[in-house]
Amino acid sequence: MGLTIFDYSILAQPTEVGMRSVPLTGLDVLSDDLRDLALELLLRPPLKEILALSLYTPFLARSVPIATVISDAREAV
Repeated sequence: MGLTIFDYSILAQPTEVGMRSVPLTGLDVLSDDLRDLALELLLRPPLKEILALSLYTPFLARSVPIATVISDAREAV
């Protein structure tokens, strides 16, 4: 299992309204068990020290996990 972030430097730059977030769309293609494992790993160190997870809900029947670079992680780059 892996996580690839394209254009990290863009994702890590603050905008006028806050940090950018990226949808974790690759989770959609995983089985329920693998999706749960991936989310569990994203919520553990060292990833939880780099990425903050949240949930975007465009409408009630659909939720999309999203990740945002944590500001302390940006300073380490």
